Amino acid sequence: MMVSLPLTAKLFIAMALGAIIGIERGIHQREYIQGDVNQPATFGNLGGLRTYTLIALFGALTGLMNLYSSPVYGYILAAAFFLLLSFYYIVDSFLKKATGLTSEFAAVLVFLMGFMVVTEIIPIQITVALNILICVILSYKEQIEKWTFSIKRNELEAFLGFAIISLVVLPFLPKRAFYLAEMPWLISLLNFFHISLNSASLTQVEIFNPFKLWLIVVLVVGLEILIYILSKIFGQKKGLVITSFISGFISSTFFIRSLAYKSKQDADLDYMIAAAMFANFTSFIYFAILVGTLNGYWLTYILPFILVIWVTSLAMGLIFWYLSTKNKECISLEAARSYREEPLLIWPLMKFAFILMAVKVITRLCFIIFGYQGFIWSSLLSSFIGMDANVMNLAEMAGSIITFKEALFVLLIINSANLLVKVFYALRAGNKKFALKLLESTTVVIVFSFVGYLLL
Repeated sequence: MMVSLPLTAKLFIAMALGAIIGIERGIHQREYIQGDVNQPATFGNLGGLRTYTLIALFGALTGLMNLYSSPVYGYILAAAFFLLLSFYYIVDSFLKKATGLTSEFAAVLVFLMGFMVVTEIIPIQITVALNILICVILSYKEQIEKWTFSIKRNELEAFLGFAIISLVVLPFLPKRAFYLAEMPWLISLLNFFHISLNSASLTQVEIFNPFKLWLIVVLVVGLEILIYILSKIFGQKKGLVITSFISGFISSTFFIRSLAYKSKQDADLDYMIAAAMFANFTSFIYFAILVGTLNGYWLTYILPFILVIWVTSLAMGLIFWYLSTKNKECISLEAARSYREEPLLIWPLMKFAFILMAVKVITRLCFIIFGYQGFIWSSLLSSFIGMDANVMNLAEMAGSIITFKEALFVLLIINSANLLVKVFYALRAGNKKFALKLLESTTVVIVFSFVGYLLL
């Protein structure tokens, strides 16, 4: 906790905070006069360094009146300031046709910060941080306006949807686990197919936890929105590394399918194989983030295995990149734009939640009924749909329901199956030579992943 400062120090801090805002406003006014910034004719000027320093000092004096005298005097001073500022704005608007409120709002905030520094309603360090934030907002006015104009309605709706599922829905979901024994309808269904279950297995295996399930959905969607923002920034640019990195985070499978389609028209197949392997490399970075968030201990255990996949995928990508035509102009692989024009919306969200729940329920039921072998086969089949749900399910089960090594083996199997599925997509959609080259590089990754598992 910060030690309370002497009154003199507080006054100097208040004046310094006002001076910072005043300097920024003064620079802004000078740029406007010199024609360095694009401002409408309605621009007004409240003042600069001296004005805002005095406003902060006036706020500090109001705070002193509130502390050491009757609060009424403080209220009178605050009312006098707001009346004076309102009068100035009315006159300035009438004479200069200046309708902007930025400087006036900045003045109000400076007054309040002077008041808060003296009274310490909130810690002084927070007030200083707010002052810096306000200064940044004022300084980057044009950039903020350009960014605002670039936002589409569907993007805003997507971000609002994310806010709803994370801040409105998530906090109110039950935080308890539900077991198969609490689902009599499911037990009746299993009995109908003459599947008998013992009570011990029913109580040991968690089937469903609404809060944890939705937390995973929020995590994934948050990452996807972050990646979407990155794709908006870098997706228009040409280049192998950036586009492959972004596409690997979003969907390496879809990216490889888009490369397969392009392989029919372009002869530089080695370059495309390099892009595909880089996308596979970054997809495992994404999986590592998910695993680390859910089960850091298991991530530590499987990290050598993941490093083997990273190194092998990166090495194969670099080899095929070297084999590609050296002097050939880089292919434009704007993968992020090719299949993701919009951020993730509500329906894909719900679809992912249902897939995740189905994977969890089916694989855990198979574990209860058929044991570890049943869990392996059910995870293998569900890996054809995608890796995300399976990886998160394994992260939850590792160390509690199954051992770290057993979970790693399942991860090895589903990863190998998922890589081969990408080869199958490439074979169906693209050039046969592209599919064969992809099979060669994929086989190397799979072989080394099995070697890494045996070494562990």
